[in-house]
Amino acid sequence: MPPTRRDILRYSAAVAATSLAACGQQSPGANSSTGGPDGNVGNPNDGDNEPQLDTREFDFPMVLPLPFAHGVASGDPLADRVIIWTRITQLEYNYDELPVSWVIGTGVGDGADGPMVTDIVGIGTQSTNASRDWTVKVDVTSLDPATTYYYQFLTLGTASIVGRTRTAPSSATDELRFAVASCSSYWSSHWSGYGHIADRNDLDLVVHLGDYIYDFVDNDEEVRARVTSDGEVKDSITDVDYRNWLNIDEVRRRYALFRSDPNLCRAHQQHPWTIVWDNHDIDPGFGNELDDSAVDRSGENTTLDEVIQVFWEWTPCRPPNDSSGEPLLLNDSSYPAPPNPRQVWRKLDFGPLADVLCMDIELYRQMQSAGEDFPSDYNNHLATGNSLLGKEQYEFLTTQMLASTTNGKSWRFLPHQTWFAPWNIPGLLEGMQFDGTPIETRWVDFSEERAQLF
Repeated sequence: MPPTRRDILRYSAAVAATSLAACGQQSPGANSSTGGPDGNVGNPNDGDNEPQLDTREFDFPMVLPLPFAHGVASGDPLADRVIIWTRITQLEYNYDELPVSWVIGTGVGDGADGPMVTDIVGIGTQSTNASRDWTVKVDVTSLDPATTYYYQFLTLGTASIVGRTRTAPSSATDELRFAVASCSSYWSSHWSGYGHIADRNDLDLVVHLGDYIYDFVDNDEEVRARVTSDGEVKDSITDVDYRNWLNIDEVRRRYALFRSDPNLCRAHQQHPWTIVWDNHDIDPGFGNELDDSAVDRSGENTTLDEVIQVFWEWTPCRPPNDSSGEPLLLNDSSYPAPPNPRQVWRKLDFGPLADVLCMDIELYRQMQSAGEDFPSDYNNHLATGNSLLGKEQYEFLTTQMLASTTNGKSWRFLPHQTWFAPWNIPGLLEGMQFDGTPIETRWVDFSEERAQLF
């Protein structure tokens, strides 16, 4: 439903009273190990809620002022819609439900104290609560294809930073530009690569191939740790932000830690993303490369379904509607709860030039590690009965690839957690010897299924 004149006037009045920031700026109590330029970012009182300015005693990873402390994000665009995301972070949640307004338009201009969305084409409200960790995900509809949009959230008398996103094309286009990332440990890098992605203004999509978050610190990659607002470096194995998680609250906190990085925050602010999980994202088990003998594990109870639940809460990804991989489509601003949370394989239509077919070869390993039973027909599409994908995903992938070819699409782009083929590079470094045996990948034991795909 198009916004009314009253809707637009109410939004303009709210934003005019609100001060905004970019992802690199921090509130007086914001904490991030990389920091950013100094920013005097207000958090005005709307008359009904006390301002939350002093967060120095709030030991929680964030990069922006409350309540939009982890910025905004968008993802899984289609020609007529896109998912937009944010999270509400508070010192205390003194309510069961919180309504959050959103707005989207084709322009951005100067408000009284910062940027605001202009040329509004959509506006609405979604309520959030503790059951989904106070995240907001909206399927914004009735958009034009291959168009750049700007969006923003408002609640508690405060506006979020303005995000930028782009819809997929529906007609012929000469090119698509994707940025691809994978294996992104917070502790291993300052993520300048994400900063370079954020600086681009010509991307149609950012694709993350998994290990979007990490469950533990690599023992030979201790580059950084979270730094609190009073300068304390949180690099002890007993600190929640420097070890594997023990429960669902710590999994959620891990996403908050990663999203407290200014470069990742900006990359999400500037572009739509699509993300698939890998082992570090959804392994529920506790384990560290660093010596964790000092860790109290009495509260350890994380499950596979919980880490998957948090993936959907904290990423701007659109769930698939069913085993066909076709996208879930909502038209009422409601929260896009996944019909089958364990299914991350899905399709994105990028017009005549390409189909994006996201894959999953990790859930199999997690179910196997947990000793779970597989569906009775899981592997009956293969003579050997040895399947990495499972029958449903195999049929999704082959059906969609054949349909894509039949429909004259030029490309089929398959985001995937590892190499399809074994590989070997003899003599890569002087003095190193290789015996000619290719480096094994996860497909090495599934040669029939891989051959059948090709």
